[in-house]
Parts: sequence; structure tokens; C-alpha cells
Amino acid sequence: MWPRDPQAFPELESLDFTIPRRSRLYRPAPMGAEAGQIEGQLSYLVRLAQAHSVNPRRLVRTVFASDNLAIRQLKYAGFFSRGAGTINGLGKYAELFCEETGQLTGASFLRHMSLLPLKELLPPNGAGLLASKPRWCPCCLGEMVESGEDIYRPLAWSFDLYRVCARHRIQLQDTCGYCGRHQPFIPRYPDLGRCDHCGGMLANSEQRKSSSRLDLWVSRAITDMVQHLPALDGIATASRLVALLKSAVAHFSDGNRAEFCERIGMPPWALKGWLSDGERPTLPQLLSVCYGLGIMPSKLLLSDPDAVLLNMSDALRPVPEKLFGRAERPLLGVRARRK
Repeated sequence: MWPRDPQAFPELESLDFTIPRRSRLYRPAPMGAEAGQIEGQLSYLVRLAQAHSVNPRRLVRTVFASDNLAIRQLKYAGFFSRGAGTINGLGKYAELFCEETGQLTGASFLRHMSLLPLKELLPPNGAGLLASKPRWCPCCLGEMVESGEDIYRPLAWSFDLYRVCARHRIQLQDTCGYCGRHQPFIPRYPDLGRCDHCGGMLANSEQRKSSSRLDLWVSRAITDMVQHLPALDGIATASRLVALLKSAVAHFSDGNRAEFCERIGMPPWALKGWLSDGERPTLPQLLSVCYGLGIMPSKLLLSDPDAVLLNMSDALRPVPEKLFGRAERPLLGVRARRK
């Protein structure tokens, strides 16, 4: 029976009974927070649909597009299969879905599941940034299936230059081992472990060993960047990189930019656009500089420039091959040029 004296329970007066704001959708915890394996925003979107037992595309068409006019205009099939790949990037689609997913779920960690923390450092559509098709490591998927955890795709797999799994040292796959077809970025079924066309397990894809040390180093460097995205947010800027490069050029080549570029295997004019014209480096160019200096990107961007250079040797190493090569344009004849 309730006591007559209300002062018998004074501790109840100090309790806060404020009900927190409810979100429209359930908020799953992000996967792979350790060792740079954080999942990408696209993967989180598919797992969000899986948590609500709904088609991921229907989730976008109905819930996401209900109050967002910009997303309402993206309901065509080509966006789900191709254009949605930039949701993991640092452009307008990444910001759009980061904001809308945060409003629907109340999540505040979505920015660090994309490349938005590098927005002030890299150009949004720079060469070699995002892969044109979804890719995966069959060994990683197999381990997820065996452990019984939710299957997801780490953000690092979205990079075009991430071609070899840093953990298993095998090449990433982009086609189903059964039907040989590419996968859409936003599938029809909320299962990232199966082919969206034939239903076959993607963990059974052919495993090819990699023999390139450069590919392995690039994968580790990208994993390092992804792991430190929260710390790089607001600090990784083009102006900070320019200041460090000026110190590096003065330290290694007495201010001679052409000599510095040639020693790390880059064209002699490569630094002109960054140091003089205010351009931003592409990801392959940034990683080439890191490789030449023998340093990981996070240490390059987070440490004091003078402290970094004091702990380095005077030897620079050239990049053994180009990290990203553009397709050669065919030479046009006189008639073709006139036309």
C-alpha cells in the first residue's frame, strides 16, 4: 500500500523523468568500429532496412523521400545501381543521406561512416577516390557468416585504390561467383552477403592472391585514414597539407619543388597546383606523397609538421608505379577535329 508520508522516499524527487526524443526509425549500432573496419554509410542504410524487414529501395522511396524533396528526385533505378555509390563519399549525396538518416534514426556518428571529414582536403569527384562498382573480400564475408554477426561492408572497400584486403591480402571481388554479375550499390534485398541477382553467396567468390607490395601498402594507408576519420574531421584541410609540403620541400630538396617531385616519382610540376594555384590533391597524389615520405596519412595530417620532419630520414623513396592512370584519349584526325 502506498505510504501516507510522501517524505519517506525523498530520492524520487531528484530523479529526471524527462523522456528523450523518439526517432522515427530504429537505430542499429555501427559495425566494425575497431582496426579501421568501420562500415560505410551505404552498408548502414541496407542494415537499417534489414532491421525493419523492408526492401532497402522501398525504404528510400517511402520513408526517406517522404519529407525530403531532394531524395524524392532520386527514386529512379539508375541511382540505386550506380549513382548511390557516392553516398560513401564527400559530395552532396553523402551530406544529403547523412543528414536525413540522422534525422530518422537520431544517430550522430554517420558523418564518420563516410568521407565527409576529408571534405576540406580532397576534391569531391577527384580521380581514384570511389570505386565505380561495389567490391568485397570473400574471406571477410565468410568470417562474418561463420561468426553469426550482421554482414556489412567496411567503408575502406568503397575506395577505388583499395584493391587488396589489408587483412587477408587477397584481391577484392566485384562480380558474383555464380552468375558473374556486378552488384548494385543499394540492393533490392537487405542482405549484403548474397548476390542481388541470383541469390548466391558472395563469400564463395574466387580468391586471387596479390603479389604487389604497393597495393598492400595503399590498402593499409586507406585503412589508417578510415580509422582516424573522427580525429581528421576539421583538421585535415588543404591549407594544412600545403604548409607541411612546403616544409618537406625545404627539408629534403632545399626548396626545389621539381627535385622533390622527381625523387618521389611524381611529375616535376605536380606540386605547382597545390602550392601556388590553390588546387586540392587527389587521393592518388596524396598517397604518393605519403609513400615517398614513408609515413601514414594520419600521422602526416595530424602531427606537427616540424616534429614529423625531425623524426624522418633524409632518404625519399619513389613510388614504383602510378597509383591511378587515366585512360588514354584517342588521337583525332583533321576531319574529326573539325566535326
